[in-house]
This record gives sequence, structure tokens and C-alpha cells, in this order.
Amino acid sequence: PLKSKTAAEVSAVMTSKLYMFGMVRKIITDQGKEFVNQLNDSIFSMLNIKHAVSSAYHPQTNGQDERTNQNIKRALRKYVNQNHDDWDVHLAAVVYGINTAKQHSTRHSPYFLLFHRHPRLPAVMNTCPMDDDLEVADPEEDIDTRVEEMTALNETVLRNIERAQDTQRKTFGTGKRKL
Repeated sequence: PLKSKTAAEVSAVMTSKLYMFGMVRKIITDQGKEFVNQLNDSIFSMLNIKHAVSSAYHPQTNGQDERTNQNIKRALRKYVNQNHDDWDVHLAAVVYGINTAKQHSTRHSPYFLLFHRHPRLPAVMNTCPMDDDLEVADPEEDIDTRVEEMTALNETVLRNIERAQDTQRKTFGTGKRKL
């Protein structure tokens, strides 16, 4: 969580995440002043990122983000105290749980798709060998193998998403009355 929503603080965090995880073609935000401002316009222009803004008072425009927020809120409700003032203490663990859970449409966890390895879960830290504990005989061959695996994984994930979308399209509207 941020201490404030100033344009400078929000821009700094967004920029640090872009440099950490890589550049994107497009960023979708709401119309808040912390997102729509000259500083962000300059940063997005410099990094060649298109900035799309959701419709006012219509959060469904950014449906994927809203769904993620719903999932985070639902999980936080299970952990916060009666005053609901300690949510920030639990946020990192909740996000970690969501990011390490296998997703229905991709059939992989977001963590695995981002880092191309399974996460180290606290319960198995001392019982399972970790990838970085293993020595690699030929680093160049290992890199080539990993690139091939990532390419195959990306193709598989795209097929999985297409299948899930087809299923959702077929089931959407079933059971609804026709007008």
C-alpha cells in the first residue's frame, strides 16, 4: 500500500514495477489525478506506453483489475480484525496466495508464468530441493532449453485461455430468459 496517492508517489511505484518486470504496451487506469497527469503522460510517452483510461463511474471497463480487487477483498475479509484496520498487515500474504494458486483459465499460477518456476512455499522450504541448489553442467544449453520450454509454455497457456474463453462464451447467457 502507498502512504499517499500523489502523482509523484504513484508514478515512482509504477515506474519501479515497469523496470522490475519489464515494459508493457498499454496501461489501463481509472481517471484519478494520481494516474491522469502530466508526469505520467511524460513517463508513458518516454517509455512508449499507451495509457488507456476507464470510463468514469464504470469500473467494469477495467474488468480484469476489478475482478482481482474482488478476490483480494474476499480473501482479506477472512483475516482482518473486527475493526478492519489491519488489512495492510495481511495484504502481502493474500497477494502471494493468489499469485501462487493455479488459475482456471491458464492452468498455471501467475507466479509460475512470470518466473518459470514453482514458488517456494513456506511449508516445504526445508523438505524439497530447490532449483538454485542444483548445479548446471552447461549454462548455455540450460538457457536454450529454458527458452524452448518458455516458448512451449506460452503456446500452451494461450491455447488454455482460448479454450476457457470459448467455454465462457458458450455458457454465457444460458439459463437467462429471452426478452
